[in-house]
Amino acid sequence: MAMTTGIINGTDMILFVQNGGSAGTIADYTAIGHLQECSISPSRAMRDITTKSSGGYSEFLPNTFSWTASGSCLYAMDEAYGYTVLFTKFKARTKLIVMFGDPTDGANLVHKGEAFISSMPLTAPMEENASFTVELQGTGEPQYGAASGLFA
Repeated sequence: MAMTTGIINGTDMILFVQNGGSAGTIADYTAIGHLQECSISPSRAMRDITTKSSGGYSEFLPNTFSWTASGSCLYAMDEAYGYTVLFTKFKARTKLIVMFGDPTDGANLVHKGEAFISSMPLTAPMEENASFTVELQGTGEPQYGAASGLFA
């Protein structure tokens, strides 16, 4: 197995949720259904250390790390792992194990972590596709590494 090289096609980057298995293999994860776009956003809070002697410039030091992930999906009531399943987990405050990336080759680099669904807006414009967005708030330290090393 060799890591995918070159510019990555965004179509290959998927947002997966552990489907109840042991999380020991890719088979224990299910892609969120009818996904059109997904993202992961790591961020670092900064603390202000500006003083009178900062010469009129703001100064900062790094503080806590956090991350979110999101997916935009077409809405289908019969989708195996779509709005209905995710909404049930949202209402139950279920902590999910999520993975973002292309784990089809175990050498590919992916993100993995625990998260809670923080919002799920459902949109239904006139004469257009109904869609929803799932927003996930990461909790704890996320992992980033070869897919084969993150299954456990």
